Amino acid sequence: MANSNLTKIKKAFSTLDEKAQLALIKDVYNFSKEMKTFLEHRLLEVESKYYFGEMEKLTYVRFEAVPPQWLDARKINAIISKAKKADIGDLELFKLHFYVFEVYVVWIDMYGISDEAVENKCAMHLVKALELLHELSKINTNLLEQYYQNAYDIVDKHDNMYRDHLYEIIDDFDASIDLFRPE
Repeated sequence: MANSNLTKIKKAFSTLDEKAQLALIKDVYNFSKEMKTFLEHRLLEVESKYYFGEMEKLTYVRFEAVPPQWLDARKINAIISKAKKADIGDLELFKLHFYVFEVYVVWIDMYGISDEAVENKCAMHLVKALELLHELSKINTNLLEQYYQNAYDIVDKHDNMYRDHLYEIIDDFDASIDLFRPE
């Protein structure tokens, strides 16, 4: 159903003259802040500051509230999804996942391990970040070493009971990458 509507939309769009197409693009651009950001990223390769700003509003800003507000995983994942759809690139997507991993580690450290779901989200973002890092390391090996050390430092800095599991994740990825490193 969705594909048939998309086909119809493409046909209808192609029948418009250039002036009408530009007017429609203008309307789509002004439709919402997300659409504006999406088009800017897709067509102009604008920096990903918008997504990091939105992420900060949902994370560290919420820590400062009294009492602290709970992290909304659905909204956090929605920002990452929008960034991915806007094609911000693997490096920026990696940085978003890594940022969220760090946020969850800080949350666990500040407020204790009160919810297994928080631990799972922390691990999930670490794994996604490391998967992207593994792909990026094929282009830039310095990036690999830098962020692996950063991941260890983040876990070391926040001394909590959950850190052993995070060390295991990092070590497993590090060991799997060692298999592909030239000697």
